[in-house]
Amino acid sequence: MASKIILKRFVTSKLETNTYVVCREGTCIVIDPGENIEDVISYLKASMLKPIAILITHGHPDHFAGAPKLKKAFPGAVIYMSFLDLEVAEHLMYELYPELYSYLYNSFYVEKPLGEGRHVFGSIEVESIATPGHSPGSKTLYIRELGAAFTGDTLFAGSVGTTHFLGGSEEMLLKSICKLYNMLPLDTAVYPGHGPETTLRRELEENIYVKSAIKSCTLG
Repeated sequence: MASKIILKRFVTSKLETNTYVVCREGTCIVIDPGENIEDVISYLKASMLKPIAILITHGHPDHFAGAPKLKKAFPGAVIYMSFLDLEVAEHLMYELYPELYSYLYNSFYVEKPLGEGRHVFGSIEVESIATPGHSPGSKTLYIRELGAAFTGDTLFAGSVGTTHFLGGSEEMLLKSICKLYNMLPLDTAVYPGHGPETTLRRELEENIYVKSAIKSCTLG
């Protein structure tokens, strides 16, 4: 019988990005490494944990600025992100992180596309769900065994992602919210890119943006 999956959250950027470390049996994935990644690296090394994948929910640099340092510390970790967000990533490197632009431009690279569908990293299975709107390539990462969805900047406690950045679309974001509610159980725990965790049920009951989105679609 496989051991229990362990989940740990860190806040790693000036924009208070949530970075998640998900591990089992010494093998880990890291989701959305912000620029202040040192505590994550220290935790992994002290716990003798090995990240084999770095998953980036979308191409905004507060969610990937720590990837180069993490990759340097753990060269075997493969960086995944949607190729649809490569242009967005390059554009926002300067807009959001002018002080790190040269460093990120020359050190950050995506090794494999984070496509929609099932991905297996060691004994951790992740369902990648395309949820565009905040960015063209935004993904929600669902780990069924945990009953957890890592929503990036698509869905927050009490809010949803902004659509004013390059490639953003309010229409697509509303469709993505509907998609999540059609695909996932209401008791799914939501671990967003910023702020506290929540559940799909709580957001359906309390989040005015989710209520508005749901009015525009049919729930299955």
